[in-house]
Amino acid sequence: DDGSFRDAITSQPWGTANGIPGQPADGDYDNDGLSNLEEYALGKSPTAASQPAGTLSGNTITFTKGGAAIANGDVSWVIETSTTLAAGSWTAEVTQSAGDSTPTIAYTFTPGTPAKKFARLKVVLTTP
Repeated sequence: DDGSFRDAITSQPWGTANGIPGQPADGDYDNDGLSNLEEYALGKSPTAASQPAGTLSGNTITFTKGGAAIANGDVSWVIETSTTLAAGSWTAEVTQSAGDSTPTIAYTFTPGTPAKKFARLKVVLTTP
């Protein structure tokens, strides 16, 4: 992979429409901690700080998926959990494949089991 497909999200039309043509998918144009790919996948602005990426209500963490990414069917979303945050300790809990038109992805923690559990969202740009 030469990176050209990964960078395609920042070219026509999403990148241009959002003021970041030619920026790398793994870059963070607005320095808010979300990569340009994550901004695309979550429907956030890549030119203005846009945290938080998700919301926690009770024991459920929810991420709203971006309309362009849903319509283009080129992103998969995975909520992973870990009890340690260590590399290699993350487990996929919920996966929504590219083309899944569900507007959100969510995971519900089971209270007390284990006592400490972390979650993160992983987004993957898929090949057309």
